[in-house]
Amino acid sequence: MNYTFACMFKKVWTVSDDKIAIGKKEYSISDIVCIKEKFIPKDRLADNGKLYLKFNDGQEYNVFFPFEQVKQARKAIDYLTKNSSDESAKYFLELAEEESQVKEYRLRCKVCGKVTCYTSKDLETNRKLLLDSAIDSGFAGLEALFGTQYAMYEDEKKADRKKSQIKDYSRCPNCNSTDIEIFTDKEWEEISKNEKLKETNPTVSNIEKIKEYKELLDIGIITQEEFEAKKKQLLDL
Repeated sequence: MNYTFACMFKKVWTVSDDKIAIGKKEYSISDIVCIKEKFIPKDRLADNGKLYLKFNDGQEYNVFFPFEQVKQARKAIDYLTKNSSDESAKYFLELAEEESQVKEYRLRCKVCGKVTCYTSKDLETNRKLLLDSAIDSGFAGLEALFGTQYAMYEDEKKADRKKSQIKDYSRCPNCNSTDIEIFTDKEWEEISKNEKLKETNPTVSNIEKIKEYKELLDIGIITQEEFEAKKKQLLDL
């Protein structure tokens, strides 16, 4: 970590591995007792970014960074927060990081056996499409009252197009059944472990296949000779 931030008429400040220098003053990062993001610029026309810092000697600073260094500033702010003595800032940073993590959901159709995976990002996409569709429908209603028929139809088409992109994860994409089961992370780990075991231990998989052929023999679908031939093949005899 070694970032230097400079804005016209403001003190230059630098963040290194364990130090922060503001102008000619230097502190250990652990000396920071309060850290707050005052402002993060969204575009070049906005004011410079601003960060508030308070140290254990009571000294307070507002430090600044330009829009061109927003990415570096965010990294520096996270680094300062994690290594400062401001426990409340650390808590909110950890909470934000936890919320930003992509969660995975896995389900299996009890009818056809298809396994489907989706993520929290997919759910967020659905939510945005639903919201945008509702907004377009609202505009269509306004166009019906105060605008033109063409504009109304165009807004309705936009709304329908966005609705059609929404995926229903409560149904199997293969057979459209709602009879599905959702796996917990622990259950999925166990399933994945068993699948890997089958891949690395073909004998286990072959024994299961032999059992399947035995069932076919018992109900008369294959002959004894065919069963014996398959058994020898799978056991590599």
